[in-house]
Amino acid sequence: MKGLTETLWIVVASLVIVVVALIILTIFAKVIPLFSSLTEFNNYCTLKAKATCTMGSLPPDWESQVNVGGQIKTCKDVAGATCADITGQSPVSGG
Repeated sequence: MKGLTETLWIVVASLVIVVVALIILTIFAKVIPLFSSLTEFNNYCTLKAKATCTMGSLPPDWESQVNVGGQIKTCKDVAGATCADITGQSPVSGG
């Protein structure tokens, strides 16, 4: 009977671990943006930059690498290297 109890504990513990792992993977899958085309990624980067360039700088993850349709790209690659490249305006000065 002791062996059966231990086996049940092992099975229950394994199931709990699997469920927790699936929940964590689901959460992270929603956080990581997935892009199938350069146009979609460019639009994402442009919107993101326009929001932060009003404060005088590009987003902190501007040079983070993302898989776009099988190619590794960064927002800098597809949208531009400076706020002026994206918005057409000169950057806000720190005054």
